[in-house]
Amino acid sequence: MTKEDLDKRENLNYGSVRITRGKYKGKIGYYDDQEGAWALVYIGNPFSDNLQLLHFNQIEPIISPKEHREWIEKNPYQAAFARIEIRDIEINPSKDN
Repeated sequence: MTKEDLDKRENLNYGSVRITRGKYKGKIGYYDDQEGAWALVYIGNPFSDNLQLLHFNQIEPIISPKEHREWIEKNPYQAAFARIEIRDIEINPSKDN
């Protein structure tokens, strides 16, 4: 594992992530845990049966509240299961989120 991967692993919070490389590139997943050098990521719906082991260099946090809100609106059941609510997302109206 590279130093960059270690830094990413240490600074990545559990929750929604964007997959940036590999078979699932462009998808939204839910980072649930880690297994050594691997991130345990549910593809699409949190806690579904589609759990994948991805390298930390394949995922990045969703930092846009707009993206996070859109995911919650598209996946209300999964968001409720994960206890994520739109009101939990801070929006700064002066910025394009």
